[in-house]
Amino acid sequence: MILNSRSPITIFLFLILMLFVLGLWVLGHSIQEDEKKNKTLQFNEQKWQANKPTFYSYEVSSGCMWLVRYKIEQTQFGLFSTPLDNSPDSELTSINDLFQDAREANLTAYKVSVEYHPYFGFPTLIDVDWKKEIIDDECFVKIENFEVLDRNET
Repeated sequence: MILNSRSPITIFLFLILMLFVLGLWVLGHSIQEDEKKNKTLQFNEQKWQANKPTFYSYEVSSGCMWLVRYKIEQTQFGLFSTPLDNSPDSELTSINDLFQDAREANLTAYKVSVEYHPYFGFPTLIDVDWKKEIIDDECFVKIENFEVLDRNET
């Protein structure tokens, strides 16, 4: 009989079946985690759209191999960037850019952690390890000292 519990074929088929079930469980768990991250991102993006002030400022610290810091201000004249701590000229990093960075990391990175502002909802920390096999590809973006510039808004 082929399904004899002492038969090597039965044991082999049982082990293959267990590995298949375990693989499905891991895949399902991974998909659930990705969906949870995306729902959290969408929820906080909606919170930002609902609560964002007209004028605001914040400091950005970011780095992969080295640290750069700069201050961003959203004024009636647009978005402006000022380097801090002898950082080189910096790119403009808007709040929408932060959401896009978090979205891209959620889709493509080996490991990602995103923290959000409790009231405004924008990402306050995006910590990414892009590839498991590569050392020193970890990057981060941290937002600090967010300040509403128009005191009539909160």
